[in-house]
Amino acid sequence: CISDLHGYYPKASELPAGDVLVIAGDATGRGIYSDYLSMRKYAKEWSKKYKHVIFTPGNHDLLIESNENMVRSLFEEECSNFHLLINDEITIEGIKFWASPITVPFMQWAFMYADHRREKVFNSIPEDTDVVVTHSPPYGILDVVNAYRSVKHLGCMYLLDAIERIQPQAHIFGHIHESYGELETEFTTFINASSLDGNYANVNPP
Repeated sequence: CISDLHGYYPKASELPAGDVLVIAGDATGRGIYSDYLSMRKYAKEWSKKYKHVIFTPGNHDLLIESNENMVRSLFEEECSNFHLLINDEITIEGIKFWASPITVPFMQWAFMYADHRREKVFNSIPEDTDVVVTHSPPYGILDVVNAYRSVKHLGCMYLLDAIERIQPQAHIFGHIHESYGELETEFTTFINASSLDGNYANVNPP
C-alpha cells in the first residue's frame, strides 16, 4: 500500500514483495498530462513485479477527473494488470476490492463531492467487499491534522458509516499525510499509507 506520492515515484526495487500493489490517490503532483507520462515509466516496472496494480486517484490527480479515458489508455495499453478504479470494484483471486477517489470538499481540487453525493456513493459499496480503497479516510480514523494549535478530523462521516456497515478486512487510504500509520479494530485493519509527511517530505515507508 502506498498513497500521496505527489510525484515521488518509488522504483519497483524499493517496494516490498507482494501480489497486489494498492495506490490510494494523489500519485501526481499537479495532475497534468506530463505527470502521468512520468508515472507510467514506473508503473511498467510495478506491473512486472506485482500480479495486479490498483490505483484510485486523489484530489491532486486533476486530469483524470476531466479526461479519464485519456489517462486510462496511457496505462492500460502498456500495463494490462494496471487497474484504474473510480467508484468501482475488481475481484482478484476471490478478494473483492472497491475503490473511490472522492473526498470532503476543500478548495478547488478534483473529486470533491458534496455531502449528498458522497453519501450516495459510499452507500453503494457492496456488502461483500473485502478491501475498501479510498483517497479519503473515514471520519475519526487516522484523519487528524494539527492546524492553528487545534486538532481537526478531516475524514468523511458517510465513509465511516459505510465501513461500519460493511466491516471489510482492510480499509486503505491516504490524503491526510500527518496521520500515516495503521489501526487495527475487531473487524478491520485501517491503513493510512501516505508516503509524504505533513511537510511533503518523502519519508514514510510502504
